[in-house]
Amino acid sequence: MIMVQAVGGIFNIDVNDKQLQVSCAGARQKYTLSVEDEKKKKAQQAGLKSKAVSEETDGLKKLQLSVENDIDAAVKLTLMLPCLNLLLNLLKRLRNCMTLHS
Repeated sequence: MIMVQAVGGIFNIDVNDKQLQVSCAGARQKYTLSVEDEKKKKAQQAGLKSKAVSEETDGLKKLQLSVENDIDAAVKLTLMLPCLNLLLNLLKRLRNCMTLHS
């Protein structure tokens, strides 16, 4: 704004001035590069976030599978307990019989 006032207002600026055109082109190029860099950074961050989410999801899936396997094992063990108790009782009886006959 100060530069515009120094030349006497907006209507007194020579837009055909080669130095002004080169300066504006350079500023525009710097701005464009800056915008592109920001886009690249955002894309990289999104990629990193996506990778982190994917790794976390994989970890959770493995954990879920492990918990499901533990639950299955516990259910099988629970179903086997009555049979194991029967076997234990039979073994006790057999031991008692063997003790009596010895």
